Amino acid sequence: MLIKTFYDKGLVVAFDTDHMTESLPQKGNLLTNYELDLAGIESGALWLKTFYYETSEEYRNATGPGGLPVARRRDGWCFLIADSDDLQRLERVTVDGDTVAARVSGELVYLTSVDHHYEVAEEVNPHIATAHSHLVSSIGTQGSAQASKEACRQLGVSELAYKEVARLERIAAKER
Repeated sequence: MLIKTFYDKGLVVAFDTDHMTESLPQKGNLLTNYELDLAGIESGALWLKTFYYETSEEYRNATGPGGLPVARRRDGWCFLIADSDDLQRLERVTVDGDTVAARVSGELVYLTSVDHHYEVAEEVNPHIATAHSHLVSSIGTQGSAQASKEACRQLGVSELAYKEVARLERIAAKER
């Protein structure tokens, strides 16, 4: 993972978890997860937290799906990405090239939520509506409640979720 922080006056700082680091800092680690808690900025610092999943012979008796042994999540380390002084000058944060926070009108905005809602509005909802319409047409009579129910089942979308998508798509169509 590559985290970059961009500051005023052209300073760019990169934090790289893949290169020039020891490949196995925790014994028995087969999986590492990282948390970059953007909400932590409000408390005056941006931290990267690491956790790892330890494998050990003592866990072989605890089994998960398919009878496989379960690795245990363990606390790793915290890394200070930006302290309170840095946050005053921070303009943008990227993770693997995707902007996750940016300064807008003097305030840091967390773009992960913005991007999620934009994607739902512009991509997910229209895809669901189009796929539903296609399936209803191929299953049976347009407008048939049974065909709509079957289309929802095939799409893996609850009927309640589809009704909300359809409502939002009608509103969006009026606004276009």
